[in-house]
Amino acid sequence: MELEREYKRMLSEREFQLLKAWCRQNGLESEGSLHANTYYDTNDLELFRGEHTLRLRKTGGTIYAQFKCLTGRDSGVRICTEYECEIVRVPREIKLDVMFPNCPVLTKTPCVRIGELLTNRCRFSGQGYTLFLDVNFYLGAIDYELEVEFEPGVSPEVLPEELRTFGEPAVKSKYQRFIDWLIGTKANPA
Repeated sequence: MELEREYKRMLSEREFQLLKAWCRQNGLESEGSLHANTYYDTNDLELFRGEHTLRLRKTGGTIYAQFKCLTGRDSGVRICTEYECEIVRVPREIKLDVMFPNCPVLTKTPCVRIGELLTNRCRFSGQGYTLFLDVNFYLGAIDYELEVEFEPGVSPEVLPEELRTFGEPAVKSKYQRFIDWLIGTKANPA
């Protein structure tokens, strides 16, 4: 179990490219990765309604089951308790109380596969934070996102002011945007 503090902004494609260049010009080390996310929820989207996320994330040759429980927000930072375990195969359904016995189980209803989202991620390391620039592909949509994760005890104030001016606040998680697109309540964000 881990407490995750994330600052998120939605970007245009142009802002994404400018921010990537800014990171390189300012000496932030970078590395790239590709994440294949398979989302799970109950048939009536109980996790989505509670702003929680259950996903399998495949990166490299490893598959992780991850459950994120929204626990709060503070000054634009989304705070989640994250549970994670490595798995060897992709299941048809997931029972939260079985896969994550130490988390506060929100539902006893089995969670089924909802769909996939692919993330092309650039990772930059800063002083007290890690910055991610993500291009997300899902259901024919493409969006661009800045995500910053802060180390424990580090204030969001360490984030350079220039980074706070890019894009718009991301009030929804990737999973929430995915579901909005799936049920047809949003137009293509690209």
